[in-house]
Amino acid sequence: MAQKKNEENVIQRIRLSRKQLKEMIAKEKGVLEPIFSKEYLNDTYLLPNGHVVVDFDTHGFLYSSFTDLKNWIRQLRKMQDEELPSHILKNRLLYGKEFLLHIPGLLEMVVDVFKLKDSTPTIDQLKIIDEQLMKRRTEITPAVFSGLVAYAGEIIKNSLNNAEWAIVTSAFDTAVYEPLVIEGEMTYNPFFPVYRELFEQYPETNRLSLADAVHIEMNR
Repeated sequence: MAQKKNEENVIQRIRLSRKQLKEMIAKEKGVLEPIFSKEYLNDTYLLPNGHVVVDFDTHGFLYSSFTDLKNWIRQLRKMQDEELPSHILKNRLLYGKEFLLHIPGLLEMVVDVFKLKDSTPTIDQLKIIDEQLMKRRTEITPAVFSGLVAYAGEIIKNSLNNAEWAIVTSAFDTAVYEPLVIEGEMTYNPFFPVYRELFEQYPETNRLSLADAVHIEMNR
């Protein structure tokens, strides 16, 4: 197997096409490992020779053992922790306390970047953005991230009766301003679902569902 090295160990991991993945599971009589599949959010199969296959729907990865798979996940999370700033918006969200003033321009930017035919922010349009992000491997620059936060917030705000945008100083870092959507005593967070999908879920699972994440936030 091809090898990927890091400072702590040697992880044996190779990418499989969709066809190779299905053929290997069938030929080797791979057995679904339910506990790890649930934890990892992807179907994970144990082969008779001790190798492990993870199914990502469009492709798969073959690991020499469960130990290598667990080490790979641990390595990913370690890299994410090392790169994580003191606040998830730090160095990611543009305009600081002036963010709300730039929402119209950010929405226009999202429509332009993702070539949306409808300029009204909706969950259906967000599904199109999901597809394009995965297909085009769009770089998540601060501008793109900020635009998607504005887009998510508008979807949430428009789904409510009397909601308004608000900008507040973060309780965790007073140099960071958090854009929120508020209706009465309810506060909705448009930036965390976007951050989680782009910087936590997608790098690990190769799946993206901004639409689902925002839908959950607006209906909680």
